[in-house]
Amino acid sequence: MGKITVTKLWLLLYFFLFFIFMFIFKTVTVSISLAVFVSLMINYPVQKLSIESYPKRIITVRIIMAVAIWGIFFLMVIFVIPIILNTVPRIQDAFKEFFQLQASKVGTDTHEIYQILYKFSDNIDEFTMDIVKTITSYISSNIFNWATGAVIVIIAASFFAQIMDKFKYFLWMLFPGCDHEKLYRYFRDLHIEMQEYVGGQVIVSLIMGSLFGVACFFLGIKEFVFLGLLGFITNFIPYIGLVITAIPIFILSYLNNGLPGFWWSVALVIAISQGVSWIVSPRILSKRVNINWFVILISILAFGELLGIFGTLLAVPIVLVIKNFWKEFMLKVDEKKRFHDFLDKKNEPKIKSHLEKQKDSPT
Repeated sequence: MGKITVTKLWLLLYFFLFFIFMFIFKTVTVSISLAVFVSLMINYPVQKLSIESYPKRIITVRIIMAVAIWGIFFLMVIFVIPIILNTVPRIQDAFKEFFQLQASKVGTDTHEIYQILYKFSDNIDEFTMDIVKTITSYISSNIFNWATGAVIVIIAASFFAQIMDKFKYFLWMLFPGCDHEKLYRYFRDLHIEMQEYVGGQVIVSLIMGSLFGVACFFLGIKEFVFLGLLGFITNFIPYIGLVITAIPIFILSYLNNGLPGFWWSVALVIAISQGVSWIVSPRILSKRVNINWFVILISILAFGELLGIFGTLLAVPIVLVIKNFWKEFMLKVDEKKRFHDFLDKKNEPKIKSHLEKQKDSPT
């Protein structure tokens, strides 16, 4: 068995084990994966500032990034508890007013509808408490796993940020009998693309979160800082993250400004999300990760169905792993040239990739 075949088998084995562990040791596997993601965020400024030859500066930058990242999560925890405690009674009152208003509009002539609406308004407190109890029960039953996962993420992310550059020196131990030259190129290219993807996502998320925060400020929502931070964090989860942020914005806009505020919030959320998704994000990420948007969409749906909300976060990194594996180990070096030579003989037009078009453009 050749070294290339052995290398491919080892990589496929690790990939297979990852998915097995996702179902057997879910908390640990999810935490380790998130830690790798966070470590790439911590190391991104180090790569961009080109300070590899200054160890003290690297440590300083990593500490600043780690403090900033964990500080954001700490602020979210501080903000979310009082917001929930203050908002739940306001939601109850808003529902009561809404159903009572609808009942008054319907009138007593339509007795059945009138009774139903008033029944809703009378039972809204009980209904809300049932929801709160359900959420509280869910949190209490999962709090230990979440706390364990949070500790693992914090420790592992700091550890991975320190050893990421040294990982290449241990490849021979993890992949015995392999073609270490091709293996090194595979992990080098994968690391670069993952770093660029994470860095691009941080920039896009900062823009998205800032715009949401400013929009909520102009809508008169006191919790605009929390909503801006929420928009920043949830933007890392494709598509689903927008829904998570939009719901509290709609609710708080309605509670503060009634239906006009609600419709203004809907308009602003759509404008911001579409503007960032179609204008800002492609400009930032297209040069970093050369993956077709349709492939990304299908992968998000597929891994979301397989692994839940975590799968949507992990979809693009998994696609990058598969893409680089295919490019490095499945395609021959001169395969593209030979195929294009064949097309030339057949007088078939060649379709340029997105990156080739960018290289040829004068800008």
